[in-house]
Amino acid sequence: METVYQYCQDFSEKLGLAVDFEAAGMTHLNIDHDAEINIYRLVQEGLANIQKHAAANRVAIKLIAAYPNILLRIEDDGKGFDLQKWLVNIPGEKRMGLRSMKERVKLLNGVMVIKSRPGQGTKLFIKLPQEKIQGDNKKDYRDH
Repeated sequence: METVYQYCQDFSEKLGLAVDFEAAGMTHLNIDHDAEINIYRLVQEGLANIQKHAAANRVAIKLIAAYPNILLRIEDDGKGFDLQKWLVNIPGEKRMGLRSMKERVKLLNGVMVIKSRPGQGTKLFIKLPQEKIQGDNKKDYRDH
């Protein structure tokens, strides 16, 4: 997940937005290449959404292997939005940000939960099953 870390660093430097990336328990996992790209894209799209809409000062991203899942959490301290209103408008929504993230998570047999309220930032919680994203040479990190 070095590429995700580097992307967060570059994004932070380029925009002057504090991005705190933390990964735990990921080093012993053999993540399928396509799944790794999808995780990278989820972080990339999450940061792009924050840049475009949140007016945030800080972002925290945590990527944690917690058997049997991989958890990805993206939080910002930005302006937030009315989640109920957004859910009602999804079918006619032209912007693809969160919608495309939901589709990507679905491709990985995962679940994404969005929490946001105006003035209180946004939190994305993504849970991906390890069994669906590990490569052929599976390692069970619980043995290490």
